[in-house]
Amino acid sequence: MNKVEIRRQIIKQRTKVSKIEKTVWDEKIAENFFEVARMHKGKSVLAFYPTASEPQIQNYMKECLIRGARLFLPRINGDRLDICEIRDLEDVEQNQLQVFEPKPHFHVTDQTEFDVILVPGLAFTIHGDRVGFGRGFYDKLLANITGLKVGVAYEYQYNINFEAEPHDQKVDILVTNQNVYRFNL
Repeated sequence: MNKVEIRRQIIKQRTKVSKIEKTVWDEKIAENFFEVARMHKGKSVLAFYPTASEPQIQNYMKECLIRGARLFLPRINGDRLDICEIRDLEDVEQNQLQVFEPKPHFHVTDQTEFDVILVPGLAFTIHGDRVGFGRGFYDKLLANITGLKVGVAYEYQYNINFEAEPHDQKVDILVTNQNVYRFNL
């Protein structure tokens, strides 16, 4: 399948997941994620604020803030993502794409090194390649920053075969509701 077909298939599959099933999966992802987080305690974490259909990682972000880590979220700026530090999960608002991002008054940082980078995606291969939503925001961002790149997805989004392109950025770890996969480490 090509990336357009994969996106269509995964987005369709997301709509078939019941709220109860999603809640159970989100809890299991949280368990698996905290296992990874214990091994890789980030003092600077670049995360993403999930949409309703994505794995809910807000508890991890809250935990980062509680333990004094610096938490950063991306904000869309044209064809790229700017990075802003936030101090509370209430520091976000929905943009025109219905994505939560830091409110406009948060200043853009020039930080390019993070301990942990949480990466959304629609599909992941067994080698850590990812398919995003097709705008290239994360491929551009990940090409210019360093840190442990951790994908977060449901198991049905893993082991999807596609041909990665030269600009595609891989993740180092993928956390799903069934497993923790390690690549490139």
